[in-house]
Amino acid sequence: MSAEPDGYTKWVFPKEGPGHEVYTTGQGPNVVVLHELFGLTDPCLKLGLHLARNIPAKVHLPLLFGPVKPNSIERLKNGARACISKEIHMLARNETSPIVGWCRALCDQLKADDPSYPGVAVVGMCLTGGFALALIANASVRAGVVAQPSLPLFIHRASLGLTDDDVSDLVKGADQHEGQCVLGLRHERDFICPSQRMATIRTLLGPRFKEWTVPGCGHSTLTAGKSEGALQETIAFLSERLGVAGKV
Repeated sequence: MSAEPDGYTKWVFPKEGPGHEVYTTGQGPNVVVLHELFGLTDPCLKLGLHLARNIPAKVHLPLLFGPVKPNSIERLKNGARACISKEIHMLARNETSPIVGWCRALCDQLKADDPSYPGVAVVGMCLTGGFALALIANASVRAGVVAQPSLPLFIHRASLGLTDDDVSDLVKGADQHEGQCVLGLRHERDFICPSQRMATIRTLLGPRFKEWTVPGCGHSTLTAGKSEGALQETIAFLSERLGVAGKV
């Protein structure tokens, strides 16, 4: 079991049977932040604390693989682990990943535990960007932030890594929302997250999709090398969707 980082409380979901550790901070509506390729790193933990303070929200960071706050060697191991994992390869082949099912159950439980808010928000980044998009189909999910979605890598640049059924459910789920329910973030010149992928989301969701482009080259928009503009846009978007008064 991993140690609790400063400012977070650790728990396991589900309580019975195999599960993932979840690190929670803050008070307010529920926001689930899915970490990037290299794991639950310091920049990701700082993002969780920042969102908790400034939305304000109760932020949950599931540990999908590896230790908390991995060192440089552990980050490389996490990257290798992610690249060969069943979950990632299924997403790359446009098959529903088991981790999406786990995230759906987590969001449903969070909504059931606190029905006073309109729903749960999900932030997915890099390899988990597609997970956040797929979860919009869930009735418990109120908003999704899709930050630099990178799968499938290098091929099928317009693909989202979702099954036909997932895409159909995504469109139907988005149509149940009023206003923009998905925020897409990417750098203007990001070869890992091609512009064609965002264009696909825009075509599918139409007025339900809001896009924020960071000028220049780069990849990560919210963690290491983050864009302050993208971060402020995320806070404003989630605050509006979750019905709270955000502050930057």
